[in-house]
Amino acid sequence: MPRENAATRRSKPPASTTLAHTIERVWTRAGLEEAELLDQVRALEELKAAAAAAQARLTAHLYAVRAGREAAEGVPAAKRCAGSAAPSPTGGSACGRLPTR
Repeated sequence: MPRENAATRRSKPPASTTLAHTIERVWTRAGLEEAELLDQVRALEELKAAAAAAQARLTAHLYAVRAGREAAEGVPAAKRCAGSAAPSPTGGSACGRLPTR
């Protein structure tokens, strides 16, 4: 299997787009009864909670990995994880910094 590089990553749709499309297809069906609709809403709430928990764990791991690498490179503690491209749910960087205004 060929290794993924920047060019192949750009050619694939983002995982979030693919997941959203799949959920839309699977969960949106005409003719469902009220109880079935409530079951689907509950299932999506559980999925949302699981995704948020996974995102929090991955963000914490990313912070640890990046901060460790930058510490090994001699980056001062106050400057570690500056400019992280991965957003966090709070609107800051993946390293927990709030955006500057």
